[in-house]
Amino acid sequence: MAIKASGKNRSNNHRQLVGQRGEEAVCWWLKKNHFEIVEQNWFCRAGEIDIIARKDNIYHFVEIKSCCGEKRYWPEESLTAYKQYRIINTILKYVDQKGLNDDWQLDVALVTLNQSTGRVRIELLANHEIDEQVINSF
Repeated sequence: MAIKASGKNRSNNHRQLVGQRGEEAVCWWLKKNHFEIVEQNWFCRAGEIDIIARKDNIYHFVEIKSCCGEKRYWPEESLTAYKQYRIINTILKYVDQKGLNDDWQLDVALVTLNQSTGRVRIELLANHEIDEQVINSF
């Protein structure tokens, strides 16, 4: 007996697949550009970091935003002050837990997947600007 997935489950599965393909593409791009992938999907109670990479003694904490087709995420829309707070808090937990003294930055990778051609477009927003309210909350 086959069980048909509800529309919500199909939507969640599609979102997960898009996110997974986006993450794979960003890892490939980072490696191609001489980044060392330190960790993927690191999480703690504070939250999750998609990719932690290192290049030139700087840790890059990469938040990935993936979408299909013509949709386009803008950093201001995709990283609200609350989301930034959670990410920075998670980064600080990682830095503390690992005892890191190196510099670090938050990067945002915007990934667009074209389903008809299979092409992937990656835009890396290096050292993403953090909302002042977030900075003042630490």
